Amino acid sequence: MNVVVVGGGLVGSLQALMLARLGYEVRLYDTRLDPRIGHEEGKSINLALSTRGRKALESVECEAEVLATSVPMRGRYIHNTNGTHFTLDYSPAGDCIHSVNRKKLNELLLEKAEEKGVKLFFRHKCVSVNFAYNSVSFETLDKLDGSDNPCITNVKYDFIFGCDGAHSVVRKEMSSSLDLFSQEFIQHNYKELEIPVKEDDFALDSNYLHIWPRNEYMLIALGNNDKTFTLTLFLPRAIFSTLNTNQEVVNFFKTNFPDALALIGVRKLTDDFFANPTG
Repeated sequence: MNVVVVGGGLVGSLQALMLARLGYEVRLYDTRLDPRIGHEEGKSINLALSTRGRKALESVECEAEVLATSVPMRGRYIHNTNGTHFTLDYSPAGDCIHSVNRKKLNELLLEKAEEKGVKLFFRHKCVSVNFAYNSVSFETLDKLDGSDNPCITNVKYDFIFGCDGAHSVVRKEMSSSLDLFSQEFIQHNYKELEIPVKEDDFALDSNYLHIWPRNEYMLIALGNNDKTFTLTLFLPRAIFSTLNTNQEVVNFFKTNFPDALALIGVRKLTDDFFANPTG
């Protein structure tokens, strides 16, 4: 059986690996560069790996390798605006979830999939799917002839899996033949930031998922192996549009996340905020 997986992120790479282990002939296509050789810095949300994710990784014999480089988190650490805080443990037995670097996990799954015979095609943008003829079309984004003309490749399949994210072309093509279909996008974007190492150690308790809840927006922090924290700021797009200068960003953090600002540092906050893309 000939299977095409569209999308090479965590879902697509895991799906391809699972199928290859079952003996299917699998081809995986992704719009991005191969993350093992290229990566869009500043656009990643650390993965909080729970039992469900661990079972999936166990099924492809990757769980132990992933957990070896993860940071365990036994609960949530809630930061209030006034500087007070409290913790919420996940269980009395000390059960935990694990902070995992998304990029490294994606690289591992792609590597394992390729070892199992999955053919990987990067810089291939899915443009259409013809379900009647079991054919999917990709535009090759790297033009070998240097021209601006689109280079379209048509690929036949027995089964196709759409793992191409929120703006999935596969889903869009499927929806055109469905009477009952709806899709809504939330009004939030995100920005990756970082809390640096403090005196050769974590600046916060690394065994918690840190959350700064602020009604319609929030900030979260997950620990990394190098003792930094990856911060993710979730904001409505309307608020993001008001943060256009260094002072506006600093004032926003002073008002809403004063303790986080002290840990990040003013210079690093503004540098990272404007250097990293908005997701």
